[in-house]
Amino acid sequence: MGALTTRDGLTTDSHYDTPMIRLAALLLCLLTVHAGDPPQVVDQWFVGELNGQPAVSLHLLSTPTADGGRSTLAEMAVVLRRPFGGKEFRIEIRQRQELAEDAQGRITRFRIDHDENGMRTAATGTVSADKAIAEVARLGRIDKQEILIPEGVEILGQIAGQERMAAIVAAATDGKVPPIAFAGLELVSHRVALVRSTANFIGNDPDGNLRFKLTSDILPVPTVAIVTRRGDLVRMSVDMTLFKIEVRQSPGPVALLGASIDAAGLVAAKGRSPRGAPIERYRLPDGAVVAEDGFQRRDGAIVAVSSEASPEPLEDTAGLLAREPQLEIDDPALRAWVAGLVAGQTDRLDLAETLRLAVRSHITQRDLGTADGTALDTFRSRKGDCTEHANLLCAALRIAGIPARVDLGVVHSNDHGAWVGHAWVSAYIEGAWRHLDAAYPGVARSRYIRLGSTTGADGAKTAGAMVAALTSVMGREIEALGPPE
Repeated sequence: MGALTTRDGLTTDSHYDTPMIRLAALLLCLLTVHAGDPPQVVDQWFVGELNGQPAVSLHLLSTPTADGGRSTLAEMAVVLRRPFGGKEFRIEIRQRQELAEDAQGRITRFRIDHDENGMRTAATGTVSADKAIAEVARLGRIDKQEILIPEGVEILGQIAGQERMAAIVAAATDGKVPPIAFAGLELVSHRVALVRSTANFIGNDPDGNLRFKLTSDILPVPTVAIVTRRGDLVRMSVDMTLFKIEVRQSPGPVALLGASIDAAGLVAAKGRSPRGAPIERYRLPDGAVVAEDGFQRRDGAIVAVSSEASPEPLEDTAGLLAREPQLEIDDPALRAWVAGLVAGQTDRLDLAETLRLAVRSHITQRDLGTADGTALDTFRSRKGDCTEHANLLCAALRIAGIPARVDLGVVHSNDHGAWVGHAWVSAYIEGAWRHLDAAYPGVARSRYIRLGSTTGADGAKTAGAMVAALTSVMGREIEALGPPE
């Protein structure tokens, strides 16, 4: 998440929406297929517009193999442009999938290459009936993964998955089409994740094409696909309230100029600006999803946020001390850096503050073009924005033995008169959560609203939950009610 400094010390988060757009494009990549009778060569291009601007390109090339299976190549590109301060920051996300499928359309081998502004991740692996074995290469490191596949779930290729959708609709002679489940493998938060999706038939369009409403682990927001009765995709739309992606077929590749996005004011503000009192109250929009912890408590549509968290027990801290793909706490150089900073310190509150200040000093370049940099990315490059500050600080705290998480939400900016996206860290010390913001300190926690945490063992579910929370407030209004009377 990229952060732009405002005069009041807060930020506009220039990558606040990028994960949502990336996940939307990944879902499209799973579904953008042709369902004619194999064997045949399928070569299709699609272009996607973000709020009416060309920002997404998809290419599918699938060829039959001698054993009756298929070899499929799926390529995706997403380009965003961020104007700010007379400059334009460009974010490019490119992904290439190579899949080997058997005669029944089941994926047997895969390779995924992912690039976000030069930050590359590659995953290779094999798939059997009950598990996938993967190796993920990033930053000169290789992580091995085993992804369990639940009974009854098949990892199908694009052609087979679309064939299933068309066949089930055709077989429903009574007009009652059951939900259609399918699954794929994707890179989510630098790890391979099993992504399960469901298509619900919702009727025909005026041309007789089939309309489906789709939901997914990684994108639990309204998504509509329109396909012909043969299963060829006609168009697809993803509605994330503030951002809308429309995908249609294209005769060939197109020049992606990228969608220009203003990152400020993703959530509108109503009422007086909060002053950062010990407790501030806010009225949430209908359906808003926010987290509850020692800092914030919800009562209906009202959430009360405290500057200091109330004590609460935390029985299991193992998950908050573990290594995660974006928190490489086992790296020797990173561990040595932390050890040098905390040597001789015993007070955990002082230790946490030492690490917060060290991270703030270590990151010498505020870079809005940085993609979602991991702790090790940031430690090596010494550049980033609020996400990179949060990832590096969270990893440092865990190395020092302090349970910590990366939180994501919104914070009120007086400059913009709106809520802006932000990432920060919460650490569990002496029986309570402690607020730590290495990117933009000095802002009372009561001016933040936490939507959730980006750290978690299940990458797909964590990502999906965060997208749902973000969508529930983006483009809407949060009203400041002031302190309790």
